[in-house]
Amino acid sequence: MGLVRLLYEWDWVGAEAEFRRALELSFQNAVAHQRYALLLLLLGRREEALREMELAVQDESVPLPVGTIVAYAYYLLRDCRRALEQIDKVIESDPNLYIGRFVRGNIREQLLGSYEEARADFEAGVTLSNRNAFMLGALGHCYGAMGKSLTRRRC
Repeated sequence: MGLVRLLYEWDWVGAEAEFRRALELSFQNAVAHQRYALLLLLLGRREEALREMELAVQDESVPLPVGTIVAYAYYLLRDCRRALEQIDKVIESDPNLYIGRFVRGNIREQLLGSYEEARADFEAGVTLSNRNAFMLGALGHCYGAMGKSLTRRRC
């Protein structure tokens, strides 16, 4: 319900109440912590968001989408160390999860300036995703940042 209020009703006060209620009912719910953290980020409450993200991933059996989104949130907060630690855990758990390669590629390209490593992540993501347009765009951006261009693939 918190997500509905946040994304569809734009009722951030109501969303917060719903997330808090969800956590009262099930404090160990990683998804509730992760989604509440996103709301807190939107509200500019960084320290609270960080605490919620840490709670979301404290259990080793956290669902991979939760871990991926938490890593991306750390990336948005420009916290390279935590972002890389978290996304490396995700990729280690499932090396075929292309969105993990997208997040790690962005961390490497945008925060670290490690273009070759980012390129490798984006290329792996393109392959794993069966040439998903989102992944191709990320790879193209990385090539542009490197001063290179993608060659067109002919049918």
